[in-house]
Amino acid sequence: AAAQVMIARLESLPGGDRQRALAAARKAVELGGDDPSQTAQAHVVLGNLSEEDPQARRAEYDKAVELGVPVLDDAGLAVLLNGEKP
Repeated sequence: AAAQVMIARLESLPGGDRQRALAAARKAVELGGDDPSQTAQAHVVLGNLSEEDPQARRAEYDKAVELGVPVLDDAGLAVLLNGEKP
């Protein structure tokens, strides 16, 4: 799952392949069953990629939070709280 999360994060950057990022993040969720940290990070990437659907974005972030592991640094938290784009 860790490799899929890394691919998803890299591909979600400007200039990356959004579809590949989505596929990798979904695969990480599927594979991350025994590692809640990786699963939570994958949900954050999925939320970040849900720019055009605020409800889907929030649902992905909620799933990450429900796993109970820290996945955001201070900058990531500021993005969530202030509604800025990552």
